[in-house]
Amino acid sequence: MIPNHRMAMAQRAIASSLPSILPRGATAPSVSSRASSTLPSKMFPNHIVDNAESFGNRVKKGSVRKFNFASSQYASCFKDLPKPDVAKLRKDAVEYLDSFDGKSWYDDPICSILNGEKLLAPPSNLWITKNSLSQPNGHQYYSTPTQVQSILTHIQTYKSPYKDIRPQIRRIEQKFLHEYDGFLIGNQCLDFGKQDGVTEIEESIMANSVERKLNDLLLDEEIAGKVVVNRQPIFVSCVSNFTNFLDLFRKTLRSLELGIPCVVLGRSHTVQHSYR
Repeated sequence: MIPNHRMAMAQRAIASSLPSILPRGATAPSVSSRASSTLPSKMFPNHIVDNAESFGNRVKKGSVRKFNFASSQYASCFKDLPKPDVAKLRKDAVEYLDSFDGKSWYDDPICSILNGEKLLAPPSNLWITKNSLSQPNGHQYYSTPTQVQSILTHIQTYKSPYKDIRPQIRRIEQKFLHEYDGFLIGNQCLDFGKQDGVTEIEESIMANSVERKLNDLLLDEEIAGKVVVNRQPIFVSCVSNFTNFLDLFRKTLRSLELGIPCVVLGRSHTVQHSYR
């Protein structure tokens, strides 16, 4: 059995994982947003999936979206989950931490990135970043007023040319999960001091499988003319303790694969790992 608090977390997490959508013909708000939570480390047991399917079958056909909570299509997304190789995740993280050079975060400062280009600033705009214990751990360029205006203009005027780039984004996602897993876990540990980043990536491997399927259902509905996906820019504020699970995968990649632009915001501390 899943404890009640974990079940509630799972329900909130999946309910918040889809990009903002509108019924066909509705007016889009100025900026989309979404809430975030976490998924349990163990997914739903079979009897919960069966109950969800049973409830979904009792709902009048066509009266709800097929990705809605408790629908049979929703429940099917929890099947055939991948099995993470936890030993590999742990090994990769330890190897990365053993080889990490703390000087690298000073030599390659954080900076704003626009159109694939780093917006470097004068030395007077170079500041020290701090980790979760307020200890110095690297450099960051603060943008100049001109650079800030360029970013704002880009956000206000950019129109996404894409509606579906799932194959490209998912290839990148697999590299993150299986080739750069040690990098993600290690940086989060170094900057935020998270002790169990391995479990976060373990959960991501399983949860991402579910959320990819939900996005597939959503895009099917849009192609069928039933909903409109709002592709105005969204703002991603990084949360430090779940930067990989929530910020990188759920908020950013799941949105990007549907052609939704993402504006990733900086932080006053523990910004290094989310930037990297």
